[in-house]
Amino acid sequence: MKIKNLNRAKLNDIIDNVGQEDAINVIKFYADTCPMCVRLRDYYVDISQKFSKINFCVFNMARGQGIEDRLGFRGTPTICMIKTGENHSITVMDDPENPSDHTWYKAADIIEFIRNNKDQ
Repeated sequence: MKIKNLNRAKLNDIIDNVGQEDAINVIKFYADTCPMCVRLRDYYVDISQKFSKINFCVFNMARGQGIEDRLGFRGTPTICMIKTGENHSITVMDDPENPSDHTWYKAADIIEFIRNNKDQ
């Protein structure tokens, strides 16, 4: 599945559940200047191929001052699941207990986060 690159307006629509159908959106928030964000890219693509019914998106934080305050996180990379439609919810992935020196999040941790939250 193709990963969607969100602009600020589309991200706001997803967060605010404006005109959204029932869907699960996993969003990676990143910064071009963050080496871990860049290295996480390939893992994120691989993970997206494991979940055909989930929308995988990315958002460049250079486009969105204040998003981190709105969603309650403090740095990049950050993974967030936003369910839209009737069961609207927002879940930000916790910082890992044992972060990877290479990518911050480990692929297995992201997969577990998705599996644990997609049906709730």
